[in-house]
Amino acid sequence: MAGQMEPPYNFSSLTKDLNGIFNHEDITKTISIGHGWNSLVAQRVCLQAPERVAGLNMLNVACNTPLNQPFDLDGLNDLAAQVYGYFFTFEEGTRLMSENPERL
Repeated sequence: MAGQMEPPYNFSSLTKDLNGIFNHEDITKTISIGHGWNSLVAQRVCLQAPERVAGLNMLNVACNTPLNQPFDLDGLNDLAAQVYGYFFTFEEGTRLMSENPERL
């Protein structure tokens, strides 16, 4: 929407902030490092400014491409049900694990 500010805590904004810090500190090359969810920020630093990244180190996360649309949890749940034949909600999963510890 025109004139609407981007939320401050999302991967795109965080990446822009990091690149702003790099510019301010005159950092021309960096190794982008991220752990867990912050690995997505590390990836985006590489995507937004590949000329300044000498390397990428990610720990404990899969590689994800940036989404150009809002995250759709219901759609992801439907896809999981379609691919795997089922999808457990948190409550169902907790109940099943509690009732069947030997199967874990």
